[in-house]
Amino acid sequence: MRGFPSARPYSSIWTVLAFVGAVAIYPTAVSAGSESPPVSAAARGVEQAPAGYDKYLIYIADGVYAPSEPYPDSRITGCGPSPFCDGDYFHKEIMGRDDYEIQTLEAEAKEYFRVQFGVDVDDPANAGRLVFRSFMLDPRLNYHVISASGEQVPSEGWRVRDGGWATIFVDPDGFDLGGNSSGQHVPPGTMVVFGDYNIQNVKRHKDEEGGGNSKRGPIVIRYRSIEPQLPTDRSFQCEVLHDEYGSGLVRGRVEVMMNGNERIRINAVSVITFPGFSKLFE
Repeated sequence: MRGFPSARPYSSIWTVLAFVGAVAIYPTAVSAGSESPPVSAAARGVEQAPAGYDKYLIYIADGVYAPSEPYPDSRITGCGPSPFCDGDYFHKEIMGRDDYEIQTLEAEAKEYFRVQFGVDVDDPANAGRLVFRSFMLDPRLNYHVISASGEQVPSEGWRVRDGGWATIFVDPDGFDLGGNSSGQHVPPGTMVVFGDYNIQNVKRHKDEEGGGNSKRGPIVIRYRSIEPQLPTDRSFQCEVLHDEYGSGLVRGRVEVMMNGNERIRINAVSVITFPGFSKLFE
């Protein structure tokens, strides 16, 4: 995978979520006095990117589960009470990385956190003030793609496996960031991430070589936080990178609600665009 451009400061202004509804709407002709029938992916055709963008993807997460219960697949460990499980299964089984590749990417994540946020996770002075860990997002969140330009996404969506490395600030007095985020003080519970989306069950649409029924390899999109994810604001923003689509941005919001019997309900949406900002305004 090609590399990100150099780390740099970013504005927190959001420019994409306003078109979430627009890109998810599939117009259907409806005759007067009749209800519109369900529209299959094949019937509605391949979705188009909005003007000014080359590619978009929309994810949602809508899982309901009890974080206190272990994940039913024993190969995925360390799940709950946070949305993070241990990262070994993601890195080795899903991404197919060996120990050297894992160590190399971990070092890259640490260096990015140092440059972008001024955080040295290996500095003894930070012991007890932060947690650096490998993670896989709990699959029970049911994170999946519901729409993507240039694709025919089925109604059940495409499953998103999400994992990487995170730094979580736990000092009760908060943490003063540095690097490209110099001057920012963040409260405990703030985190920054560096990882990959691995999108499963992707099928070719009918216009691609190989026809419409054969599966292709997963779509892998790298991401890294460009601003800290605050516990008081459930929104997030990351830079993303794909070998074909280039660089872009993902912006999203997560809501967590109690659903009774110690179960929680996740309501989240993420919008990825390539490029990150519309080319119409360059």
